Amino acid sequence: MDMTNIAPFMLVKIDLMKKITIKGGLRYENMKVKVGDFNTLSTIKNDGTFTQSIFVKGGDLEYNALVGNIGIRYNINPTINLFGSFSQSYSINELGRILRTSTSDTITNLETKPIIVNNYELGVTGQIATWINYEVTSYVSTSKLGATFIQSPDRALTIQRAPEVVYGVEGFLHFNPTRWINFGEATAG
Repeated sequence: MDMTNIAPFMLVKIDLMKKITIKGGLRYENMKVKVGDFNTLSTIKNDGTFTQSIFVKGGDLEYNALVGNIGIRYNINPTINLFGSFSQSYSINELGRILRTSTSDTITNLETKPIIVNNYELGVTGQIATWINYEVTSYVSTSKLGATFIQSPDRALTIQRAPEVVYGVEGFLHFNPTRWINFGEATAG
């Protein structure tokens, strides 16, 4: 496989009244993948026999998308700064595995749609003292077409494309008692 990924982007930052910062951007994803002819991998089934390896005709796959991000930060004072953001990620997750376990004899018939994930984040950060700062962030990531691998009855791994939602909270506390010593603690849930 040969992949070329060109992703030009633009980013804008605006500072308002020394208290509010807005950042936004756009990225155009342009991926091209060239795949030669190949044979799939055979896997061992529950009964001890192997699945049949099949010949797959290679070809070209192309993916394009415009993804964006925007974020805002409100600096109330050094102790409390609120922020929120929306961003998108774009990937062709596990393309090699999808190809290796193909059940079709041509790559253009395979389910290789890219995954676009929408990420939402809200949080607060600040400095408690000159040598202590913190950050607490909550996030939600959603995808209309996630990718999870499941094992079929013949033990072959197949991709399951279904909506996904991931959420959590992260915390960070950083101590810097001197210029040459740093301590930090992070938690996620």
